[in-house]
This record gives sequence, structure tokens and C-alpha cells, in this order.
Amino acid sequence: MLKTGLLEQMISEVLLMQMARDKQIDVREQLKISIDNIKKANNLESDEDLKLALARDGQNYEAWVKAFSENLMRQAVIYSEVDRQIVIDDAESMAYYKAHLDQFTDPPEYKLRAIVLPLEDADEAGLEAQRKDISDKLRGGADFNALAGEYNQGGLKDSQGSLGSVKKAELDPALAQAADALKAGDVSAWLKGKNAWYLLKLEERTDSRVKPYSEAKKDAENKLYTEKKIKAVDKFFNELKAKNYIKIVRPDPLGN
Repeated sequence: MLKTGLLEQMISEVLLMQMARDKQIDVREQLKISIDNIKKANNLESDEDLKLALARDGQNYEAWVKAFSENLMRQAVIYSEVDRQIVIDDAESMAYYKAHLDQFTDPPEYKLRAIVLPLEDADEAGLEAQRKDISDKLRGGADFNALAGEYNQGGLKDSQGSLGSVKKAELDPALAQAADALKAGDVSAWLKGKNAWYLLKLEERTDSRVKPYSEAKKDAENKLYTEKKIKAVDKFFNELKAKNYIKIVRPDPLGN
């Protein structure tokens, strides 16, 4: 038995194709342009090359073109019956922006350096001695960057521990909490992560910022458009199904 979601999708596709044929929607030119773009993107010089590429993937060229064409026809119906009917004015966009300020807020960002001591293949006593040695050198006036170049490994060694600018959400929660408590130039206490010990230095902080409406307007319009389209598509399909008689024929397993 077909799952409800798959059955609903199949019914919707049949109804869209029926409407596309009723409206005599012609997508031949769009189909040609789309196929040419696919050939260009995949460095295929001819239809024969495309046929061979599809055959290698186990697909029949004619069936693929037919399915592609029908998909374009269904999209054309959605565009005509739904997309073109959606209108967003400035008042709606502004109201959406004000109601969803969290979506238009740049998160805090930190410019960090770190000294990282991996836990793998290291004994705790040795790591403790390293941490103490580094902390003593910092208290004695040693340069953090120089120590990062000395104690780090790989790329962090070459960059003297530079992590660049990192958004708060991109950091491990414990590291983010530590960075949040630092002022520019401060060095954190040692932090133990899953795979390493970390010592952070905050070089620069950019606090969270709510984008002004003038800057967020396009994004607000796009988000509002998406919300409206989801509702409009649901309404369109419900009305389309209500107008059409749909009979689902289940095959007789006994062949009678």
C-alpha cells in the first residue's frame, strides 16, 4: 500500500499535468534552454553526449526528457496559479520584520587566538606540566602569539594560533561562554574540551547587531514570500482536489 504522503504527491502531480494540458502550456523553448544549460554545466557537447551520460546512470534519454518536460509544465502551473498571485507591500514587510527581529540580528563574533593541547596520545601529567609552563610564561610577560606558535601543531602553529573571526554559534558552547566573558586582549583560563585543552585570547569582539529595516528589507520580503507561498500552495491544491473527481483503483491481488 502506498504511503499517504507519496499518494498525495502522485495525485497532485496528475492534477497539475491535467491543468497544464487544459491551459495548453508550452515549455518547449524552456526545455531546450534548460537542457543546453545542463550540457554546458557538465561539459557535454551534444545530445549524444548527454544520452551517453544518462545511460551510464541507468536512465533512458527519452524518458528523462519527458519527465523533465512534465516537471517544467507543473512548475509553470504553480507559477501561474500561485506565485503570480502573491503580493507583498511595504507595510506587510515592515510588520514581518518587527515581529521577527531575531531573524535579522547578526550574532556576536569574536576574533580569537588559541593554544591547543591535544589529549590524544598525551599523558595527563605531561599536559598539566605544559599548561603550567605556558601559564607561568604568560604571567612572566611572554607574548601569547609566540607561545601559540611554539606549542600548537599544524596550521595553528603556522598561524600562531589564529582562529580568525568566529561567530558565537560556531564555537563549542564552553568556548563560546569563555569568549563571551573576555575583553579584548584578555586570556581565558584553561578549558578542557572533548579532544584538547584550550587557552583562548580575545583580540576583538563584534557584538550582536539588529539590522535596520533598510538593510533587512529584501530578506524580510523573501521570508514573508516563502511563508505566503506555502499557505497559498496548500490552499491551491485543496481547492484543485475539491474540484476534481479522484478515483483510486487498487489492483486485485488475486488477478480477478
